[in-house]
Amino acid sequence: MDISSQKAFLDLWHDIMLIGSIMMIALSLITFLIYQLKVSSISDLKSKHDFINASEIKWLKWVFHFLGLAAALAINLYGRDEMIKQKRGLARAPFLFDERTRTDHRGGRQRDRRDRERARARAGEGALPRKSGHAHRAS
Repeated sequence: MDISSQKAFLDLWHDIMLIGSIMMIALSLITFLIYQLKVSSISDLKSKHDFINASEIKWLKWVFHFLGLAAALAINLYGRDEMIKQKRGLARAPFLFDERTRTDHRGGRQRDRRDRERARARAGEGALPRKSGHAHRAS
């Protein structure tokens, strides 16, 4: 599987997850509204009470199952923002530092500790003494 087919698969996956989570939220809202409509359509208080006792938990359980599924689908969108940035060219490279050219992501030279020590030695300052983890004993 080459990289372009992997990206195409992930694009499709993220689209399905986004649409699926929106559909599950809509389905939970529709289920809740249908239940409320059924409850409000019953005029007799005793019948309304019996209907609520018999079916409220079942209906609300479906609502929470749909909301949980929507959350699970939304969690599967992890990494989508990074892919969008790479498509738009906002992220030039996956790494900020290229070891071969020793440049950072802005094109400038990356200075490390050895470069700083060399610059001090050339300037006559000498390298800073290293700290050891142990206390020196006087013998």
